[in-house]
Amino acid sequence: PGRIAPVRIAEARSRVTGVVQARVFEQGSLVKSGDVLFKIDPALFRVRVASARASLQRAQATALNAGQQFERQKVLQARKASSDVEFESASAALAQANADVALAQAALDEAEINLSYTEVKAPRDGIISAVGANVGQIVQAGQSVVTLISNQDRDAVFDVPERLLNSGSQTTEVQVSLISNPAATATGTVREVTPSAD
Repeated sequence: PGRIAPVRIAEARSRVTGVVQARVFEQGSLVKSGDVLFKIDPALFRVRVASARASLQRAQATALNAGQQFERQKVLQARKASSDVEFESASAALAQANADVALAQAALDEAEINLSYTEVKAPRDGIISAVGANVGQIVQAGQSVVTLISNQDRDAVFDVPERLLNSGSQTTEVQVSLISNPAATATGTVREVTPSAD
């Protein structure tokens, strides 16, 4: 006796923490790679994107002002109408403003990526064999929300008594049939041997 098992199993995991807003597919559904399986409430993530975008605009305005101040100091220093300290201060302010722009851009990029993660997508084609979250439930980043099994290949998994392995037979082909329907048979090749204790 044995069991039929999928050759490949994959898990779709949430990449962000949030509340499940919708579940698109049910257990047993056939899905394609990239299909949306779950939707996490995006409201908080949209607010974070808007806040990050506003921060970037402020940083860019500050950098523009710092750049103008630096250019003025360059002209003044060339005319000997500005001290080295004032020029270096303007240069440092510009460098800091440009660094702030880069940080603000990175924060916006991260916020936009996290917003895209509010849609949990199927990592591959398959059949949904288990669902790990319901609408209204809070899921954590990294939590498995769907288990997918391959919808093509199957393994017949069964124990082989050691005495049969030691009988000298070199065959790698086996035929299996269903207990519920002995007429349903399939022939396959042994991929891995795991002997039982008896």
